[in-house]
Amino acid sequence: MKKITYMIFTVLCIVNFGGKTAFGSELHRFGIETERLLIRSWNQEDIKSIHAITQDPEVNRYLGYYCLDNLAIIEHLAETSNKNIEQCGCGYFICQLKNSGEVIGIVGLNEVHIEDPHFPCHTISYILGKKSWKNGYATEAAKAIIKYGRELCKISKIFACTVIDNANSRRVMERLGMRYVDSFDYPGIPKSDPQHCYVLYELE
Repeated sequence: MKKITYMIFTVLCIVNFGGKTAFGSELHRFGIETERLLIRSWNQEDIKSIHAITQDPEVNRYLGYYCLDNLAIIEHLAETSNKNIEQCGCGYFICQLKNSGEVIGIVGLNEVHIEDPHFPCHTISYILGKKSWKNGYATEAAKAIIKYGRELCKISKIFACTVIDNANSRRVMERLGMRYVDSFDYPGIPKSDPQHCYVLYELE
C-alpha cells in the first residue's frame, strides 16, 4: 500500500484583494502527501494558477453553471475553501506536483446540499489541467482525499457525481471502486440544457 502522509501546520497567511483580507490572519494549513502529489490548502499564487488552467474550454466542458473561468469566482472559492478546511476539514484543495511544484488543478471533498433524495452527502471532485490528464493524477489525488475523509474526518459514506456524458470522470470513479447509484436532474439546470442529467456513484 502506498504511503499517504498528513501534514498540519500553522502559518501566517494574509492575502489582500482590493484592500480586503481574503484568507484571514492565521490558518491551520493542511497538506496530504502522496507518491507524486501534494494536496493542500490555498495560497495567493494558486488563484492565478487555477485561473490559467480553467481558461481551457475542455477543462470547463462538464462544469456547466459551475465553470471556473472567472477570476472572481476562483478568488471566492479559495477564500471559502480555506475557511471550510480550517473549520471542518472539507473543501477544495490545491493539487500540486511534488517534483516540480507545479499546480495542476484542484481536488475536493465537500458536503453537498441540493434538492434531491440522495443528498445531502459527502462527494469528491477533481478538476485538472489538460496537460495533466492521462497520468493517473486524478485517481491518485482522489484516493488520497478518500483516505483522508475516512480516517481524519470520519466520513463513512463518500460519493461522486458528474454530468452523465463525462466518460473520463466516470472512469476515474470506477477505478476508485465506486459503483453507479442513480441518475438525476441537477437542480437549477433546465432540462433543455444538455448537461442537466448527472450520475451519482458511491464508494463501496
